[in-house]
Amino acid sequence: MKRVLEEIKEYLKCGIVKTDNKLTKTMKYQISSIIDIKEILIPYLEEYPLLTSKYLNYQTFKEVIEIMYKKEHLTKEGERFALSSLLET
Repeated sequence: MKRVLEEIKEYLKCGIVKTDNKLTKTMKYQISSIIDIKEILIPYLEEYPLLTSKYLNYQTFKEVIEIMYKKEHLTKEGERFALSSLLET
């Protein structure tokens, strides 16, 4: 599993692969940078869209990332919008 996650990391050229749970020895791929999410992950997912019900969650995720990218989440209105969007999913 780690090899697959490392391949994804190499392909996208961002993020990290780390241990998710030491007991079960599971790994996870994580992108923490809003810039990397906005400029790398979202364009990838736009080109290769999700074909399941997760697509609707992705649309909400994309809206919240846009708010955060523009730093609008630092205002009360932006914070309320981001939180309400996340709670609706």
